[in-house]
This record gives sequence, C-alpha cells and structure tokens, in this order.
Amino acid sequence: MVTFKAMEHIKYFLAMTGTIINGRLSSVYPCIQLCNPNLYINGYDEFEMVHTLRDTYGNVVAWINTPPISKFLGTYGVRQTFEQAYGKEMKAIVVEPCDMDPKQYEAYKEFEETALLELEDSWLEGTLPGVNFATANRSSHVG
Repeated sequence: MVTFKAMEHIKYFLAMTGTIINGRLSSVYPCIQLCNPNLYINGYDEFEMVHTLRDTYGNVVAWINTPPISKFLGTYGVRQTFEQAYGKEMKAIVVEPCDMDPKQYEAYKEFEETALLELEDSWLEGTLPGVNFATANRSSHVG
C-alpha cells in the first residue's frame, strides 16, 4: 500500500525483481497496478474474475486467460539471463583431498581389485595389469 501511495508523488519508478510471478499468477497484480492501473478498472476482484478458475468451495484451482498477462509482461518487462546481466559465469573447480574412513577404504580396495574398465566399445577385466589402477584412479576423481 505504501508503494501505491508513493507513486502519486514519484515521477519515475524502476521496479526490479528476480521473479515477478512467484508461484501464483496473482503475484504480478501489484506490478500491473503500478504500470497500467487501467488494465483492471475494478481492481483485484476483476483480475481474479478474469484469471482464476475456482472449485465449488471457492478455492483457486487454475489460472486461466493468461495472454493479457503475457502481453503486459512483454510490454513492461525486460527479461535477462544471468549471463546477459553479469557475463559468462567463471567456474572454479577445487580439489580437496581427504582421508577415507576404514569402511570407505575397504570398499575402495575391493573395487580396485575387481573393477572393470569401461572403454568406448568394450570392457577390460580388472585382473589385467594396470586396469584396476586406472579404474580406481578415474573413479576417485568423479564427483
């Protein structure tokens, strides 16, 4: 309500949000009132009458007639992805070695001894020299 009162005295207003529709279509209504108050002359009741489907108990079960909302958002909204706003996200991969507890180490050794190495089109049995080491070494870096 404070924002609506303030709008009577503010010449310019820039609203920013990450999610204008927060789970329910009705969450966009305050923005509509700020940007285009004539869209629903009779207020929120008209908005609900136009856009809600209710069950016999009066509960909203679906939001309908969404094209006017889409048109409003297309006219007044600017959508940007994270990359458009901030540039390509830099990723940092940090490897932190840690000790295995005894049960993990036991399972690791069992896997190392009996493992199969998956190749592009076949398998190598873990009993062949070097296969179990390569498999165990590769699996310890996955994750």
